[in-house]
Amino acid sequence: MGQHLLAGRFDLSAGPRVAEDGALLLGVNRTDARPHKTLLAKVGPDGAVNWATTIDAVNGGPADLHMHADPYQFTSPHLLIAGPSQYSMNGFYSVLLALNYETGKIEKQLKFATPGAVMFAQKRGNSFYAAFSNQTISLHPIYRAALLKFDFDFNLLAARRIREPASRFPGFRLLSGGTGLVSYSYSSHPTMFLESINENLESPDPCQWLDKDTFTFSKSTVQQQPLEVVTAPLTSITASDVKGKTTETDVTLFPFDLKEAPCDPRDSKVAPDKSGR
Repeated sequence: MGQHLLAGRFDLSAGPRVAEDGALLLGVNRTDARPHKTLLAKVGPDGAVNWATTIDAVNGGPADLHMHADPYQFTSPHLLIAGPSQYSMNGFYSVLLALNYETGKIEKQLKFATPGAVMFAQKRGNSFYAAFSNQTISLHPIYRAALLKFDFDFNLLAARRIREPASRFPGFRLLSGGTGLVSYSYSSHPTMFLESINENLESPDPCQWLDKDTFTFSKSTVQQQPLEVVTAPLTSITASDVKGKTTETDVTLFPFDLKEAPCDPRDSKVAPDKSGR
């Protein structure tokens, strides 16, 4: 692969990410600019820079819930980018951007009228799913966590909120047969719930932890400028043999007490654990 040098002060926001076609996607924040800018670039599998652009007033990138495990799948029919755009006392307001994957030009954009962070979760057919999380800045913060379903024109098709949220994103995976699995855990107490839902985020479970939610959006006018990438040779990196030594060790496994907690359909809450755990 070729080597490329970018001048300026940058913070890597969510990458580099490898797309399903082998391309490398770079999303870095320009920290020496006011307001901040995001630099996005696509490097082909052959090492050539296909395009590079800066997006004003957005700190975003190719971020999704499975960034440490899976290739970035949100490249068709558009390259999807999310990030905070406007800051306020209530938090920051996120934007969704749809870029032409071949040229890097913004073709669609949507701004949340509700403060919070957004990460892409999964996609299937003509729609994609995103996770939402927000925490108010106060001594007694109010949390909000939700799952949203959009089409690729950024029309909201469904939204469900976590009934008892904390300061984290909900997990979501699409399964075979048109179903999905929502997961949510808490750092304050050892509780996790798993819920099976259909493609419209609906659950037949009488103890469902997902309630209907509503979101409003405002017009987004994010601007971008093409970026010229100057390449320069870098000092060659020489790899040498390293002598290492390994030793055997014993690993002790402890039993894990995992219990299913019943719930009361009248209030859809998990019944307390009478054992005190």
